Amino acid sequence: MTCIAYMNGCVFTGASTGELCVWQGRSCVRVLKAPNSGSISSIHVSPSSEEFTGGLCAGTSDGRLHMWNEKLELWASYSILSYGGLNQCINSVCWDPPSRRILVGLESCDLVELND
Repeated sequence: MTCIAYMNGCVFTGASTGELCVWQGRSCVRVLKAPNSGSISSIHVSPSSEEFTGGLCAGTSDGRLHMWNEKLELWASYSILSYGGLNQCINSVCWDPPSRRILVGLESCDLVELND
């Protein structure tokens, strides 16, 4: 287990295998695989509201960012490799759906801002 988040009654954990596990209680009820990715190194969740659709955003150790909606359907993937930085491992991610911005903190101490 590399990271953890909570949304809509479920716990989400990232794994070094690139899998995102969905838990209810002590049971893993679903496993999502991040496409072409290394370890899931960070997770950020944003519940939906009347103004915007939320979901889950996960960063990986090989510099990829994957986004799922609240139905856990993968709807976007980004690579931050072209943004530079010595180490592309995503250590933290913060997604703000109302502004459509994603902040990504890299192991190289670089900060990348994306629009979803």
